Amino acid sequence: MCRYGLGAEHEFAWYFEGESTVPISSIHELKDWLLTCEYVRDHDLFQTEDYWQHPRLFEVLQKGDCEDFALWTWRKLVRMGFEAEFVVGWWSVPCEEPAAHAWVHFEKEGERFLFDPVVPCKSQMCRPWHHVHLHYLPEVSVGHDFTRYLYTGHFLREKWRCPEAYVGSGKATLYEAGANVVHRTPMPA
Repeated sequence: MCRYGLGAEHEFAWYFEGESTVPISSIHELKDWLLTCEYVRDHDLFQTEDYWQHPRLFEVLQKGDCEDFALWTWRKLVRMGFEAEFVVGWWSVPCEEPAAHAWVHFEKEGERFLFDPVVPCKSQMCRPWHHVHLHYLPEVSVGHDFTRYLYTGHFLREKWRCPEAYVGSGKATLYEAGANVVHRTPMPA
């Protein structure tokens, strides 16, 4: 579980236990509810480096960091019938240092979408993957059926962090590495 972050202390099925107290029946309603929540770092909210809330606690507090927002969104999308994945990786824009981040991927009408629930703009929260793939570098994910995946991004980040371990042109930027990371493979149980 440590590949997912220090706060990943439970099996992923645990995040689906119990009934939600927030009725959601559409992506539109999902976005509306998320905009009522506040982004707060774990250090400020829980006095610890990394803590992943159960989605029911997130519903009560309506506060949390990217993993809390993403776990809640993943659970909701799965319950709405989408084949969604909770994703952990890196987010960056050109000329900035990348930051660890969590978000959700899902398919709708044959198109892959990225849902970043901490984005404070409803129109930018859920976008087609091909519009945002240069800014997100997925490393690991867990699917709607709890299958765990390892993305190409895991290896690209290792090359980015430690270029001397790889033969080639040297250190690539995260922005450059993000161009081709939709490939994933199931991880052993």
